[in-house]
Amino acid sequence: MAEFQTPPEGVAFRIIGNVSGRAIYSRVTGDPVFGAVLASSGPSKESYWSLIKGTGSKDGLFLFKNRVTGKVLYSRSSAKPYVWHVDGGGRYFDNWFKFVPGTGVNAGMARLVAPSTDTVLVSRANTDEIANHPYAGYKVYSDQWFKFEYEKVEQVEMTIERVDFNLDHGKIISSTPRQLSSQTLANNTNSETELRFSMSASQDQTSSFEYTTGSPSVGAIIKGGIPTLSEDEFRVDTSIRQKWTYGKSETFKKTYTAKFPIEAASHSSVLVVSTVNVGELEVPYTLHLKSETGTKAQKQGIWRGLSSWDLRHSITHVVGLDKPTVTGSIISLNGSKFVATFIIDELQYIYSGSMNPTPGEFSVTTATLKYTSKQQLTGTRWYTGQVGISKVTLNIGNGPVASGPLPDDGRIDPASTVSGTGTWTTA
Repeated sequence: MAEFQTPPEGVAFRIIGNVSGRAIYSRVTGDPVFGAVLASSGPSKESYWSLIKGTGSKDGLFLFKNRVTGKVLYSRSSAKPYVWHVDGGGRYFDNWFKFVPGTGVNAGMARLVAPSTDTVLVSRANTDEIANHPYAGYKVYSDQWFKFEYEKVEQVEMTIERVDFNLDHGKIISSTPRQLSSQTLANNTNSETELRFSMSASQDQTSSFEYTTGSPSVGAIIKGGIPTLSEDEFRVDTSIRQKWTYGKSETFKKTYTAKFPIEAASHSSVLVVSTVNVGELEVPYTLHLKSETGTKAQKQGIWRGLSSWDLRHSITHVVGLDKPTVTGSIISLNGSKFVATFIIDELQYIYSGSMNPTPGEFSVTTATLKYTSKQQLTGTRWYTGQVGISKVTLNIGNGPVASGPLPDDGRIDPASTVSGTGTWTTA
């Protein structure tokens, strides 16, 4: 049950004994004109009361004024009746009460104490009388607890004008990071490249409006945004939807999207992990109500929701992206032209290519191949690589990205960068 909240002025309510189930009434005719009737028999105008707040020396105290008779409650110990109703609008000290809120099993209820007479109201089972009992220093009995049933919106034909959230008193009940997406972007070229990151993911959320003073009709529509967090501050998010059903816990999805460029070094990868915080939020609110005749009232409550906020991206650069490497043999060499053969997964790949510039005099017997995928080892491909005294290294890519002149003496020692084109075949 929600914590006890003092009823606001202008809102009518019944005062119901927790043990007796009886509502206190005040009426003009009938016998008796003051007492308590079973609340289950249905609400009557005589059983509705409203609060008048005290000021000055009576700050923190309240009058209970009946809607029909205009009389107020009193509690005294000097003469019978000890608890009754009286005219006068609070000119007597024993007209003024304070609320003593309950906790645990009594949460949401309160004891009604008259400080001037040090008495607390009592509503016992099987009697329509309202009594009192000494307060300070005495045992607390279950028949001293009262609950407050607020007048239903439809009875006074009131509609919801707006809702105001008390964002300064919002609470984060729980918060846990949750991963929305994880993507790895690769740059398999021989140069730095701008990669494009893009993500779109949804997170389930909930929203419910719970009341602490009064309750509009279940099904009433509340218009406006709902609370969320942004940079550790509560704010109202109007981007999700604009209508909410009072009295229902509603589930919906919030979609996160992001796009941005990332610079990646050659033969490197970038890991992007996107996360949000997911948790329970609580924010007090005030509903502003208005009737067709212009009568206004306010009702308080707590908005609760499973929310998500604070989209973040963790970016990790992995340099030196390894390519598969295989060693093969040079089976033919004639000037700038050569033929190399490689065995990959028990299949022979043959590369016939030409070098630019011509490497000159050298002796090559082995070749080393670096590639990204076997799909690259078909058709005509550019390559870049190095030719040395005893080997040739081929880097298969999208095109030549490096070349260089031969040494002045025409020899290749230890290596010269070359580029060229050739054709892959399979045996």
